Amino acid sequence: MMRFQWFESFLIPTPTFELVREEGPLPVAVETDVEIYLQEQRTILNKGLSDLARLAEAGELDDVELTEIGFNVTPHKAALPDIARSLKPKVESRLPPIRITNMILEVDARTGFSNAFTHLRTGRSADNKLALLTAILADGINLGLTRMADVSPGLTMRHLAWVHDWHIREEGYTAAHAILINAQRNLSLTAIWGDGSTSSSDGQYFQAGGPGEAIGDLNARYGSNRGAKFSRFTSDQYGAFHIITMSANASEAIHVLDGLLYHSSDLAIETHYVDTGGVSDMGFALCHLLGFQLVPRLRGPSARARPRTRWHAPCSSIASANFATGHSKASSIAPQA
Repeated sequence: MMRFQWFESFLIPTPTFELVREEGPLPVAVETDVEIYLQEQRTILNKGLSDLARLAEAGELDDVELTEIGFNVTPHKAALPDIARSLKPKVESRLPPIRITNMILEVDARTGFSNAFTHLRTGRSADNKLALLTAILADGINLGLTRMADVSPGLTMRHLAWVHDWHIREEGYTAAHAILINAQRNLSLTAIWGDGSTSSSDGQYFQAGGPGEAIGDLNARYGSNRGAKFSRFTSDQYGAFHIITMSANASEAIHVLDGLLYHSSDLAIETHYVDTGGVSDMGFALCHLLGFQLVPRLRGPSARARPRTRWHAPCSSIASANFATGHSKASSIAPQA
């Protein structure tokens, strides 16, 4: 299987890479001359540390305390303004109750997302849109086709099974998802929340039941029941633009780039936020290489090893805070570039 192949087999072959480098600039977001690149990074690092030292000595670092043994960051607590609290019930009162089936039909009429579920052989969209959307709903609420047919007037198990077998596939869900995210992104309301350039991802565990329990995984952190994790990527416009299913024991960090590169929507993500589970050294490096800024929320950052190059400690408080541990030599990096 591909997942067990030698790591080098996933990389561009050396002759191909050399040809691409000779023909033009490499498709990366960083300087490809290693000496120039390392000098740029030293400059950025030293400037950042100098700015940090200046703010620390002036006592202008909000919610950050520097001591001789390290540093402490006061976590921010979510706060709902009083005006928002009073506005919430007024907004909710203006939203009429609607059946989920009618909502799906209305959204499809506005966006045409159902056209993404094409026939496996002919490539045509479904003739029976009601059966298609009902089968999609059965997937979404995990009801199953048999029970969904029992509560759907005018539709039988045969109708739902046929449209599910011939029209509903993973690539259809991916394309339909992109259509919905693009439609939401074009609403004037979403511009109030953000411009779609930042996002975050986090994993959530779900227990498996019925036949699915046999293929679930055990993770002691979530108890003794089998299940799986779903990593959801959400933009600053509050659209969940990508969802990845993974093993209950899998690291979320290895899937961060999958969500940023393969979401299929028109979002142009520049900055991505993750928690401790979404951080890895390789993730930092690859995101930087491809032009994404990875912003982690680290648990116990002072205990995390961070390689460092030569830099000038601007003041004793910064030096004693031990922001960087370990060593890396530019002379060792350059030959690998």
